[in-house]
Amino acid sequence: MQILVAKDGKQTGPFSESQIQEMLASGAVMRSDLAWQQGLPGWVPLESILGSAPPPPPGGLTASATEPGRGLILAERGARLGAVALDCLIALGCTAPGFLMIAINDKQNDAVTVIGAIFLAIGFLGLLITQIYLLSTRGQTLGKRIVGVRIVKFADNSNPGFVGACLLRLIVPSIIGGLPIVGSIFFIIDVCFIFQADRRCVHDLIAGTKVVKA
Repeated sequence: MQILVAKDGKQTGPFSESQIQEMLASGAVMRSDLAWQQGLPGWVPLESILGSAPPPPPGGLTASATEPGRGLILAERGARLGAVALDCLIALGCTAPGFLMIAINDKQNDAVTVIGAIFLAIGFLGLLITQIYLLSTRGQTLGKRIVGVRIVKFADNSNPGFVGACLLRLIVPSIIGGLPIVGSIFFIIDVCFIFQADRRCVHDLIAGTKVVKA
């Protein structure tokens, strides 16, 4: 059963019934929101489609919340933004010493320039390896760990691993974002998609992921 949902004047979906139940549990949609599925003459309240299906229990947990990885709550948009900001600050802190040594020296002393380049490489590679490891094993960057959110697969809430969290969610969108003109348009659309009911950006759609509270 595939269901379309109208939220804040926008149509989202289609979603399966299990996805709708997760969205109800997280507060992304309400049973009074308008919805439609094939065979209906028009839009009706979501609860009319779900019929006698029980509402999620209090506390934002689904009936399967006792199973591993179930009953997860979508991360707040502010928390996701905060995680990105923290990752940027951490990257700046790791690479700033090397940048400063190179900039201040301005090629006056080759030894200082070489040392600065080494510091820069160590800071950048060290952070890169750390972030890739955390994303692959935990679905988190350092910033996401600090604010308490993580990346999971949209379909089953499992760990997306290197392919989902790094390759599809980070590297592929970065390549697209680096393209002239297209990259800028992609970046704007990517950010705007977070205002959907399921709060999934374009890079989440590419990777088949979502961000939830840890």
